[in-house]
Amino acid sequence: MFIVLLKKIGERYGVMHDFPERIPIFVENDFIHQEVGKILIESSCRRQYSPGEVIVVEGTDRRILLSIISGYVSLERKLKNEDSVIFDFSGPGAFIGFVELDFYTFTARCLSRVDLFIIPASTMKNLMANYLPIRNFIMKKMSQRIAHLNDHVALLARARARQRLALFLLERRWSGINYDRESREITLPMSRTDIANNLGLTQETVSRIFRDFEKEKIISIKNHNWIIMENIESLTMISSWPSTKLSN
Repeated sequence: MFIVLLKKIGERYGVMHDFPERIPIFVENDFIHQEVGKILIESSCRRQYSPGEVIVVEGTDRRILLSIISGYVSLERKLKNEDSVIFDFSGPGAFIGFVELDFYTFTARCLSRVDLFIIPASTMKNLMANYLPIRNFIMKKMSQRIAHLNDHVALLARARARQRLALFLLERRWSGINYDRESREITLPMSRTDIANNLGLTQETVSRIFRDFEKEKIISIKNHNWIIMENIESLTMISSWPSTKLSN
């Protein structure tokens, strides 16, 4: 795996003292040239943010790319009336801030304590220009992001409230590289208001549907941020959406 390879490279070059134990970056076939790994190690840094902190701001110059090691962020866009809409949430394993534009098209806000692997955008542009594995990796991630956002637009246009929340919960199973794909437990670090914002619903509607799902024994609410999906089959039926493997 790429994580193991980077760790070996770091030990070889003696630069692991300030480097994450696990780095959520993967490349096709788990292969990457050692020189690329060395450049990433030498040109990157790790930083932690507190809940509520803003990492990048929409409209500012794009200078860094972010790979989330732990924690969660909301990705927000400003509307013409100055309100903000949350178009996505990102957690462990997410790679955000692609280099297709010279400015950020979103504001990234921490929902919890966040640990980040930071790569200068200029470094990644150079790697993409010179190394096929990195270029393929970025293109694949960009394609997944576009497909995910297209699905979200279709969700807002077509799905009813119960469908939207069912899909939202199902999608959380695929958030982060450390999740057990068979697990029925999911973490929801975002507030009910944030979920409502993302799904185009009111906070009251989201809270009501959560209560309905619990009464129907579809989910168990252990606490505000910890949900157990008791009946994934029912959630899938409610969603009435094509079954796909959702991306980070």
